[in-house]
Amino acid sequence: MATATTDNHKPPWRMQTASLGLCRPLQTLLLGALLAGLALTGCGLSPRQQQEAHHHTARDQELTCPEQRADRCAMVSPVWELAGSPPAELALLEDPHVALLARIHAIRAAQRSIEVQTYIFAPDASGKLVLSELLAAARRGVRVRLLMDQLAAFNDADFLAAMATAHRNLEIKVYNPIFDDSDSGVLALAGGLLCCLHEINHRMHNKLLVVDDRIGITGGRNYRNHYWGWDPEFNFVDRDVLVLGETAGEMRASFDRFWAHEQAVYAEALLDVAARLLSGEVQPPDLRLDSHPESIRIVVAAGNPSVIRKRLVAALHEVERVAFYADRPGKPSTDDKGFDQDVTEVLRTLLTEAEQSVVMQTPYLVLSRPALKTFAKLRKRRPGIRMVVSTNSLASTDSLPVYAVARKHRKELIRDLGFHIYEFRPDPADRTTWIPPDIGRAATADPAARQGLPVASDEPLSIHAKSLVIDSRLAVIGSHNFDPRSESYNTEVFLVVDDARFAQRLEAQILRATLPENAWVVAAQDRIPVLSYFSGLIAEVSRRLPILDIWPFRYTTCYELIPGRTPLPPDHPEFRDHYRDVGEFPQVALPLKQIQAELISAFGGFSVPFL
Repeated sequence: MATATTDNHKPPWRMQTASLGLCRPLQTLLLGALLAGLALTGCGLSPRQQQEAHHHTARDQELTCPEQRADRCAMVSPVWELAGSPPAELALLEDPHVALLARIHAIRAAQRSIEVQTYIFAPDASGKLVLSELLAAARRGVRVRLLMDQLAAFNDADFLAAMATAHRNLEIKVYNPIFDDSDSGVLALAGGLLCCLHEINHRMHNKLLVVDDRIGITGGRNYRNHYWGWDPEFNFVDRDVLVLGETAGEMRASFDRFWAHEQAVYAEALLDVAARLLSGEVQPPDLRLDSHPESIRIVVAAGNPSVIRKRLVAALHEVERVAFYADRPGKPSTDDKGFDQDVTEVLRTLLTEAEQSVVMQTPYLVLSRPALKTFAKLRKRRPGIRMVVSTNSLASTDSLPVYAVARKHRKELIRDLGFHIYEFRPDPADRTTWIPPDIGRAATADPAARQGLPVASDEPLSIHAKSLVIDSRLAVIGSHNFDPRSESYNTEVFLVVDDARFAQRLEAQILRATLPENAWVVAAQDRIPVLSYFSGLIAEVSRRLPILDIWPFRYTTCYELIPGRTPLPPDHPEFRDHYRDVGEFPQVALPLKQIQAELISAFGGFSVPFL
């Protein structure tokens, strides 16, 4: 398990740089060629500039809560009170509104500390809502620490400078900054890929929120409107879990280890942020909530005891056993073997113990060679085991390149491993299961505010949840995508819950996404005697080529249930009597998108680890 640090106070302001080893000389050269401006002066600040920057980082010292208040004027919370009892209690957070509500309520209930660790943090409506609550907690006297992966966090040096200097109790670090900037830009990223691909390809994909070492939230959601059902054009189907008890302390210990790692850099130490601070023109952050009506409704709901009891407390139940696992910071190059077990190895161990079924949900069905071997051994040991996967279709995916490469391996997954693959529709019939009407309907007292509550719309949905259920007994929920990136490049976290009731509830949620009205079935195309045999041979050779996989005939296609027929698994002998072929890319109306998928499949096989 992770060991908590004693980092109780922020050290004096100083220039810190990301550790990129032997790439540093080449970085400086590339910066001179690509970035100009501040980067031309090198990768550090003079002592005088450091002193000046330190002067400009003076933080708000005032508190909105009297210092003698031990609870820091925290909101009275039944969730916080329950977290003090010994049994571990968990709640699935499927509803995005409830998942955001849980975060806001937990932040308001904090009395000592808040830790937030995330891959993406966008300063849009949802992001500003969370940031405003974090800042309010800091002003009450709570120590707030925010750790974000630099590649997908803010990307706005002015905004980051404003947030980093908003209050002395709010500390912000970014993980593995490219060329020590907050906003890398296209040219800097391109230069980094040329000189330091290995270092830049390593990202922190962890998602955690921990309050007072007793409330924890982890899962797949980042901080951006897409994850809360707030985007008018595209939203994610995702999943978190609320954890009360000692496990939250283990999550905090993992956070502490990342926070203390050399690749976690204080925001003020980044070159572009430091330049803003030296200019003396940093303005207070704009965190107004009037840009999105749901912000106000969530705020109202977070303080409504009846809503909290109904949405959060009622969803909690005691589980038999729960364990938290986290990768080491610095993965994959770290030599530190004393912190936890590699989470991918934990997954493989769990899978080798499966007896009856494996039900998995992942946005990106790309398996590494070791993962394929693990499933092959499992199939050999348990020939009758049921393996079901819920994933995205081309019409629903948020990453066309990943889908295009994934389709190269469908034949191996279906024919050799016996996977039952269901591709999610962008317009599932059960969409209100995943993006329901706004939670404010029950929380808003003002009749005028009740009007105009959002209703089910027709924007596309995409799976982003990462979950696994083994033998309807063991549940895994976290940030791991079960793909090569998560195995070898990203740091990941997840919970393993050994409890049949919890696992069966999760399994039901995953299987709902595989129902005929919500997904297409991926299965082998109809066989043509002789022709299909030789086509298959050529396709097998073509698929194994890293770039020239140009054989146009694929082993699989998508099927949908014929109205009035009974759903059957794809390996059932009467499957084709109940389903009809709808093509490999159903509901993809744009020929360009199909052409892109074909081209990436043909020429992008080498890119699997980087996607």
